[in-house]
Amino acid sequence: MDLALLHAAASRGQAVLRTYGWARPTVSFGRNEAVRGVWDIAAMEGADIDVVRRPTGGRALWHRREVTYSVTMPWPADRAWREAYDAVNLRLLQALRMLGVPARLYHADASAAISPDGPICFAAPSAGEIVTDGGKVAGSAVWRTSGGFLQQGSILLHDDQALLRAYRCREGPPGAAYAAPVSSWLGDDDHAPLSSRVIAALQAAWSCRTSDNDAYPSSAIDEGTLNESRAILSSPHWLWRR
Repeated sequence: MDLALLHAAASRGQAVLRTYGWARPTVSFGRNEAVRGVWDIAAMEGADIDVVRRPTGGRALWHRREVTYSVTMPWPADRAWREAYDAVNLRLLQALRMLGVPARLYHADASAAISPDGPICFAAPSAGEIVTDGGKVAGSAVWRTSGGFLQQGSILLHDDQALLRAYRCREGPPGAAYAAPVSSWLGDDDHAPLSSRVIAALQAAWSCRTSDNDAYPSSAIDEGTLNESRAILSSPHWLWRR
């Protein structure tokens, strides 16, 4: 769906903020992340989990107890992708601060990017991501086309990232766990579910309603583009290509 919305952003000038969750435990790899020889593919295929490769970059994530977001929007080819990335992260920061999370942007040399073969997503922050003094709250990854921009990200409600260790077949670069789930500040016994509170804050920060998995205007996505995107991302060749 996110990939189809990226095509719609470029071709139709549409911008969409989307939030969703995961029905089953799922590992996602970044677009260019090396998997073969690093992750135990046989163990993953034999486990009761799903495995996908994102259309955006970044490194491995364990998805389950989180709010996943995506932002798709038209973006001119002559404008730097970091302008869009920074703008989205400022909105995320605003939403988390509304909730009382003492969040801030991580400042680092943007040229010192973490390799796709580097530590898992929540082992280390990248420039512009959202952290607290206790760790990383939201992990984000991007992809752009000649006329569109896609940013996908994970806002942790609870920290399950250590479960990834069972599927490593060799040690990656050193990196301590650095996750800081929002439940550390908000708990999970309020009158509203924690995920609903995070989504409401995102909606307020963007001054809009988020689109869920199924609710889109009839003109939002071309069915042919959606089917093509599904075919690409569900292909074993795409998943295990590196």
